[in-house]
Amino acid sequence: MMSVKVSGAPKVNPRSASYQSWLEVVTRFEKAHPQYNIVGDSYQFDPTTFYPMFAAGQADDAINTYFTESQYMIEHHIAADIQADFDTTPFKDIFSPDVRQVVSGPNGHMYGLPANAYVLGLIYNRALFTKAGLDPSKPPTNWDDFRAYARRIAEKTGVSGFVENAAGNQGGWHFINWLYSTGGVVELYAGTQATAAFHSAQGVAVLRMLQQMRFTDKSMQMQTATFQQGDITNAVATGKAGMCIGAGDSWGSLYSGKGSLDFLGLGPMPQNNGQHGALGGGGLWVINSKSTANAIRGAVLYTSYRSFDLHSYEDQLKAQVAQNKPVGIPGANLFTGSYARQYDAITRKYANLPLQNYAAYAQSSVPLVPEPRLHAQDLYSELDAVMQAIFTDPNADPENLLKNTASSFQSRYLTTAS
Repeated sequence: MMSVKVSGAPKVNPRSASYQSWLEVVTRFEKAHPQYNIVGDSYQFDPTTFYPMFAAGQADDAINTYFTESQYMIEHHIAADIQADFDTTPFKDIFSPDVRQVVSGPNGHMYGLPANAYVLGLIYNRALFTKAGLDPSKPPTNWDDFRAYARRIAEKTGVSGFVENAAGNQGGWHFINWLYSTGGVVELYAGTQATAAFHSAQGVAVLRMLQQMRFTDKSMQMQTATFQQGDITNAVATGKAGMCIGAGDSWGSLYSGKGSLDFLGLGPMPQNNGQHGALGGGGLWVINSKSTANAIRGAVLYTSYRSFDLHSYEDQLKAQVAQNKPVGIPGANLFTGSYARQYDAITRKYANLPLQNYAAYAQSSVPLVPEPRLHAQDLYSELDAVMQAIFTDPNADPENLLKNTASSFQSRYLTTAS
């Protein structure tokens, strides 16, 4: 029997619902695949500890990590090529193209399995839309309409039409999302060299629009330089602002029972002059390239089963409903084809959230664009200061702000792409 060690497992606790759920899936898998023994490891991925563990040959066979790590792991031969093994599973054709490319190598093969994902969109208060004379079933999908909606909400209701992140690395995070929505690029790569590219016409356009909304349109009147995701989501949820950027998982904690979130809507990220994309991320499985071929195969079979078996997914939703947890929080469209239809049918069966309020988001074809490959959090931190300047100084120069930030980021972090 081959033992397969898997990270991210709950700690052994027979009284824990999460442990029992994990154990049930393991038991079903081992019954179907008696040649494998799944060994859970409670280790949670941390780049500061994982890469030394890998170098020392001490990493688990299956590692639960983030979208941001996948390309680094592929380039540095940490993630195993799992294409042949994955093709033997019932799940080989389930992923949408934009999600699959996150874990694809230069040869087009898969080196990981996306397990969950988000893509940023437009959270809005449906009651404020109605009060402003806007159709809450038709959120804005382009920059011009978005700006007009924000202005109208401010004029008709007296509250901020829009609020945005500016601190805690989250201002920079959302700047990159806006950059993606207008076709901008964060970093350019040539061999081992990486070059900052966000100080472009598209980047300047983002800052100018937000600055004009703040000081010319006066549709962001409650905006501060300290706002983070919790602040802006709560502002929309409490009727102090009409719209903000976020994903469904950012307001799931507000759920207190069926009907409690009926006033919130979610639409796709507004796009500028075309269908460019929105920033997305999530969690994925990669398989240790140093593991034996048999362990790699077992890890692929198990992580596929754990993440994508529809019977397990339905059991998970049943448990969430029984625990009065929200079901139906909208996320990125990971899947495609008949699998996606079956997955969505199960979600609708158990949903206790108003799925009709998120139809525009769910039906959107805005592509998921992953976070920057190199030093994303460092970049977000530097861009926070840019967003803060735009929101506090009507005379701040977007072009100079981005040019100076790109120069600083280049010299401090992008000397090589290693």
